[in-house]
Amino acid sequence: MKSAFVAAALCVSAPALAADPPPVWVGGFLVTDATGPSCEQSSIQVNEMYTLVFHPKLTGDTTVATDVFQILTYQKAFQFIPKGGTRFQASGSYGAATWNARAIVKKFAGTYSGLTITPAPAANRKFLNIAGKFNKVDGQNCAVTFAAAVTLKD
Repeated sequence: MKSAFVAAALCVSAPALAADPPPVWVGGFLVTDATGPSCEQSSIQVNEMYTLVFHPKLTGDTTVATDVFQILTYQKAFQFIPKGGTRFQASGSYGAATWNARAIVKKFAGTYSGLTITPAPAANRKFLNIAGKFNKVDGQNCAVTFAAAVTLKD
């Protein structure tokens, strides 16, 4: 009987769980074209499959300030954030950073175009298809066209 009271007291006094984390989609990022002499220096190659982590800014969500694309390659990682707004549009400018296995961080900026995200991100969407083109990747003369398929992470 005494243990039942202790268990009940522990349940009543347990701290409330934090709110659910914002949704994130993870999946494959296929490079369909990479043009420019510096693409190879940036470790980006056509027909390579990388990992895409997509954190969208959803309507009404106050926990995420802006859309974020994180692309993980074999030798480095990239993070792209739209400039001048909270969401990626069909085209625009981005601010970005890259870091490598030596923890060297480099910031750069460029433009993007032809970006499509279908269907529109929503907390209940299990799958998204994303395609587009990032120019000046790694701050270099490298334009990367891609197609991605991502799944909502539970």
